[in-house]
Amino acid sequence: MKKVDFFLAGNLKSGTTTFYGLLKQHPEIYVPDYKEPKFFCTDFHRESDEYHGKQVNYPIRTLDKYHQLYENAKEDQILGDCSPHHTYSKEAAKNIYEYNSEAKIIIFLREPVSFLRSLHFDSLHALNETEEDFLKALELEEMRKERKQIPEKISTPSYLYYSEWVKYKEQIKRYVDLFGNDKVKIVFLKQIIQDQAKVYKEILKFLEVKDTEFVPDFDVTKNQSKTLRFGGLFNRLKHSFVWDIITKLVPVKFYSLLNSFFEKFFFKKVSKPEISKDVLRKIKKSLLDEVKELNSYLNRKGLIDFDLVNFWGYDEL
Repeated sequence: MKKVDFFLAGNLKSGTTTFYGLLKQHPEIYVPDYKEPKFFCTDFHRESDEYHGKQVNYPIRTLDKYHQLYENAKEDQILGDCSPHHTYSKEAAKNIYEYNSEAKIIIFLREPVSFLRSLHFDSLHALNETEEDFLKALELEEMRKERKQIPEKISTPSYLYYSEWVKYKEQIKRYVDLFGNDKVKIVFLKQIIQDQAKVYKEILKFLEVKDTEFVPDFDVTKNQSKTLRFGGLFNRLKHSFVWDIITKLVPVKFYSLLNSFFEKFFFKKVSKPEISKDVLRKIKKSLLDEVKELNSYLNRKGLIDFDLVNFWGYDEL
């Protein structure tokens, strides 16, 4: 079995799902139907098992199971993994490097406050979050690090450590230190919004596919926010013996079908509520130093050639 060649990582709701769909269309590229295996996020595996007292989440735990996701790939296709959590995980970079030191890493980033707002909203409606007030949820982080006020059914408690999610420099540095500048590409959601086709072509060149002129169907489904229809039923199912049977006995190739079923049956699309500009500005100010450090680091490493502080609007604070 050949090794996976590239890994999409970065923020949730920052373009990874869109580009998963776009890259999947390219004849020289294979990404599995099961979109986010999170196989290399071993710290999350342990944390989840410890919190729940058993394995409830992350069904892909062995290399054999992981490689089964790619058994339908053609010999001449390059293989990709789209697990955004690879950047938030503190162990994924090292695990991926030990697996394939020649792999290429594509990290998708979104303006921090916009990302946190989306993360909170999605966590709330997937029953991973219980605090409806965005600002209060951010303020609960220290208590939650002491395992207080954490929703019982959350998959992984550290998913609620909001400030840790936006330590972009620290996360990117883990990959650059291991793989080198030339193996890491940074993509911003704002760039995708401005010119999706241009970003797609740049990624094809980065991956060194032969046909960089391939034009996909850009009208792919976008990753919209969703809320659970039947939260109680979903949680009872996920924490029952039925779930154990599903994850242990169902062949890996059917995982994507199960995911599609759960998405359609248990979730419905919703729109995010408005948050006052004063609240958003306050949070932005608290992250200004982090954005400045990230800007300096990315420019110094040659990963970007523009002023990120201005690009994200932090120069106006």
